[in-house]
Amino acid sequence: LHQYPSANLAPLLHICVHPFILNEGATVFDRPVTSMTPLHFSCAVYTEAEQARLYEIVLAGAEQAKLAGALAWCLHDYPIKNPDESHFGLVRGDGTLKPAAEVLKKTYARWRTAAAHVEH
Repeated sequence: LHQYPSANLAPLLHICVHPFILNEGATVFDRPVTSMTPLHFSCAVYTEAEQARLYEIVLAGAEQAKLAGALAWCLHDYPIKNPDESHFGLVRGDGTLKPAAEVLKKTYARWRTAAAHVEH
């Protein structure tokens, strides 16, 4: 699954549609289904605080749907002439972390801890 929906529709797709498709696909095919749909919320569209909140919501949905994981689209913002495409990162151009990076760090740490407890 990959699309470039409008800014208003993107969070809905990540929160509702993708977990539904993955869960239903697993039921139909009796095996896990992988989605390569990237999470991407541009700070050209959203504030950094809104970007972080959207990641919190999507990652909570992924956790609730028991998805195997979730990855962000870009690690760094990058300097190009199209501002709509240059601010998806979790790290600003100056190398400092955006609030969304902290959200992912905390979420991944929690998931790693939970997985370690399941393995033992």
